[in-house]
Amino acid sequence: MAPPARSATPSAVAIFAALLVALAHLRFLWLDARLPRDLCLCLTKVPEDAAHLAAANPAGWMEILTGLTQSSGWLHTLDVTLFTLTGRPDAVQGLDVLGISAIVLLSAGLARRFGGPWAGATTALLVGAMPGLVVEGRLGWIHVPEAALTLGGLLAWVADPTLTRRRTVSVLAVFGALILTLRPSGLIWAGSLAVPVAWSWRFGGADRAHVRVVLGAW
Repeated sequence: MAPPARSATPSAVAIFAALLVALAHLRFLWLDARLPRDLCLCLTKVPEDAAHLAAANPAGWMEILTGLTQSSGWLHTLDVTLFTLTGRPDAVQGLDVLGISAIVLLSAGLARRFGGPWAGATTALLVGAMPGLVVEGRLGWIHVPEAALTLGGLLAWVADPTLTRRRTVSVLAVFGALILTLRPSGLIWAGSLAVPVAWSWRFGGADRAHVRVVLGAW
């Protein structure tokens, strides 16, 4: 007897929830083109560095490159690039649109792994309705990229807890490193990845060389 065909409806519901959140965020940006409230103090220099970039100022470019080694350096550089390309102060929140959409879909992916398709769809609807995501996500909140990267790493680990695939190792290594270079708060988020990685090392029969690559990148 053939297994019952899987319905595409739960996946469509999850994608719809993420799309709805993204569209609501884009509409907000369209109505208010100002720089967001700088909750994490990482947008202060964006207009100044964007002006350096647009004017092809070598000294300014060097300052931007040097900033890559500082706290939130990679996020700041992406913000500056978006500001320069679009000329709109609110363009820096394009990363937040990606971040909150990713949080909805990645949360749904984790729930689907443990509870099935409809658990994923329900999770997407619940996460997409969270004020902490929808409202704070419009304020340039540093925890948006931290949460998205953490969920991405967790989903990769759940799919391959023994760390046998190089893709899993790469995702955990890169995402963990990006989290830790954002802010000191990244230590807490990275801990959410360190626990399953440590479990894989001690109890899960993970490839220890791959675990060392992940931890070495962090």
